[in-house]
Amino acid sequence: MQKHIFHLLPNAHLDPVWLWDQREGLNEGIKTCRTMVKLLDRHPELTFNRGEAAIYSHIQQNDPGLFKRILELIAEGRWCVVGANWIQPDQNMPSTTDFFRQFTIGRAYCREQLGVDPLVAWAADPFGHSNGIPEIYAASGFRYFAFTRPNQARFPLKDEVFNWVGEGGSRILSSRFNSGWYGCERNSVSGELDYALSTVIDRPRVNIAIGFGLGDHGGGTTEKQIADLQAWSAAHPDIEIVFSTFDRYFQAIQQEVDNGLAIDDVSTELNFCLRGCYATVAAFKHQYRKAGTLLRQAELTDRLVSHFQNLPAPDYSDAWKLQLFNAFHDILPGTSLERALGEASDELGSVATTARKKQFAALNALCRNVGITVPEPAYNEPEAVPLFVYNPSTRPYHGTLELEAFLDYRPLFDKSPTDTVMEIRDDNGVALPYQELHRENLSHEGLVWRKRAAIQADIPACGWRVYTMGYSPVPERPEAPMEGAAFSVNGTTIGNGKVSFQAVPGESQMTFMVGDRVIPLSVASYSDPWGSWGGTDENEPSIELQDLQEVWKIRKVHVLTEGPEVARLFVELAGAHSRLELIVSLQRNAAFVQFDTRVIRDDRSQRLKLRMPMGTQVTYDVLGGEMTRETTGQVPGQRYAKITGSSAGGYGFAANAGFSYDNLNGFFTYSLDKANRFACSLVDDAAAMPEAPTERGELHFDMILAASSEDIPALADTMNNPVVSFLTWPHEGTLPRIGSLLTIGSPNVDVICADSTAGVLTLTLQNRTAQAITTGVTCGGTSKSITLPPWKLIQVTF
Repeated sequence: MQKHIFHLLPNAHLDPVWLWDQREGLNEGIKTCRTMVKLLDRHPELTFNRGEAAIYSHIQQNDPGLFKRILELIAEGRWCVVGANWIQPDQNMPSTTDFFRQFTIGRAYCREQLGVDPLVAWAADPFGHSNGIPEIYAASGFRYFAFTRPNQARFPLKDEVFNWVGEGGSRILSSRFNSGWYGCERNSVSGELDYALSTVIDRPRVNIAIGFGLGDHGGGTTEKQIADLQAWSAAHPDIEIVFSTFDRYFQAIQQEVDNGLAIDDVSTELNFCLRGCYATVAAFKHQYRKAGTLLRQAELTDRLVSHFQNLPAPDYSDAWKLQLFNAFHDILPGTSLERALGEASDELGSVATTARKKQFAALNALCRNVGITVPEPAYNEPEAVPLFVYNPSTRPYHGTLELEAFLDYRPLFDKSPTDTVMEIRDDNGVALPYQELHRENLSHEGLVWRKRAAIQADIPACGWRVYTMGYSPVPERPEAPMEGAAFSVNGTTIGNGKVSFQAVPGESQMTFMVGDRVIPLSVASYSDPWGSWGGTDENEPSIELQDLQEVWKIRKVHVLTEGPEVARLFVELAGAHSRLELIVSLQRNAAFVQFDTRVIRDDRSQRLKLRMPMGTQVTYDVLGGEMTRETTGQVPGQRYAKITGSSAGGYGFAANAGFSYDNLNGFFTYSLDKANRFACSLVDDAAAMPEAPTERGELHFDMILAASSEDIPALADTMNNPVVSFLTWPHEGTLPRIGSLLTIGSPNVDVICADSTAGVLTLTLQNRTAQAITTGVTCGGTSKSITLPPWKLIQVTF
């Protein structure tokens, strides 16, 4: 039998942000790499493995001499570039687009600046891995994956080498480091090798990976570690010790597999680990999701408009690099210092601002080519306001649309707020029924000046439509149909004939009623003293969080909007120190309610949960796909959850803030927030440690509760990609007043991202079902029929 080969993989895991800010972290990247270059020069047999394009970019800008030497070592085969990502992101919470962009941008940098095209994906420290990742890795050009978490105790494996198989069948040869970690302590190299030997001595696999070097804050290999390795090797002649690279290790494993080594297929998520981070600092998580959503919207819109109008391809790389950096596995989980997260929040604000400005510029460029007219006003009367409405979603929009505009440049002093003086017309000039709403502002209440109204609208996917709002002395306002109208049933209930929602002051339970079905909702506080990561020893109480502290009571309810297009309730719930405010909206004919949610929080060591009926199964939207789980404590999910097998029947839930759910002891719950301390691994005694609390203050986000679990993906998409409207002006143009930039025949196909160069638009699409889909795609007047295998990411060009 061939003796085992221990592939020693020198590395220096570096958190660019964690218990320090990014200035310290990035410059430590330079310091660590300088240290390693000196060691490599002294020890010709030594190798080094370094990932994260962001670190290389920082070195290139600030230490060009070091960068040049690194390029020489890469060419010699002694310095391995691994990962091909911009930074090592969390692997449960970024969106599919954000995660895919890590590699399109990171790999482009590796090719163009480092001259390499890495095949090994590397996740040294993230807290678990979504089951959707193999399809993203395969689409990004990876063949191999190395990782360390969760370890054998959390996620048992027959062997650390296996094929990770995606939902679409993509296979990634994967290896969890045998020692369970990417590095070692200053004096523990011999112990790590002894442990590795004890675990693999009877296995048929020859090649064994062992990470070593100081990490977390960089550092890398030391002289003593090298001396200890040499001494251990001399004492164990039956083991071959080699300084290696990720590339060489996986090539050796692949050769064993090709020669008949049997390895298992693993077709599930590689979870869970340090579950408290799914809920920590929910306000930051919401900001991250909002910035990413705006960036994806803007990029797709801008690239479609540019392609449609033969304009130069837009550049989004700087905004993406900020977004991707803040997906790092100690930033997005909320496990860094308060000041570090404050700086990250500032960067995400920049991403959101850039995205809004770029999208607005692109839509104005499109709008300028649309022929827009308004009704001719009578002498000395105000002109109607044309409104350009755009749907950024790849799904057509049908539902309530709210529009707001001024009727004149000064108030109509001779009119009363109860007078009907406004008409709304569609793209064909047809007058529409509408429901007048309260304006967003509360100034000049008694004046007829600015108006807000709700209409029923159909907007094409990635498409536009023009409406006009304006004053008329004799306005045309058709009667709204009564079928499916949303109304206030009484002071505590709104309904539309399909569904209703009720909240009664003094009670602890709200109810969403779907025919004879009743879906109760309640809000409760549970003890959660476990710190930023949750229980670091993963004990059951820290995972399940079932120590109930308080069920909140409904304190206030009143009707905000009567109907018929939309009805709204204001509901306030309160606990001992904090409160939750909900604006609950129900549209005409809708089988769902939407919650404008505001948490005003002043608690510590507690988890606030929204509770709904428990299901026998819950299918979660996750990074790269969907994951069905049964009875669980804390688990991660993204845009939506499909709850089935509930006592209340199947239903759907969506939110755009945190990521933490559980399904246990009668309740399916969504964690609204988690009140602890920043960067805390201690059990958090609120009385003893009152300083630096997280989530003290206001958290504002959206949620949806739907009567059908099957409807929730589309509803979540609409919530995250709301219709955009803005004032424009009458002008000539060659485009019609309604149109679309992109249509996809199947609602189960998502656009993950769009790229454009040299007049070619490339769309990366994903089929989000378990069956192959053949569908039409039309873009810029060109139509194609494409077949998408289940869950795979496929590119189509125009």
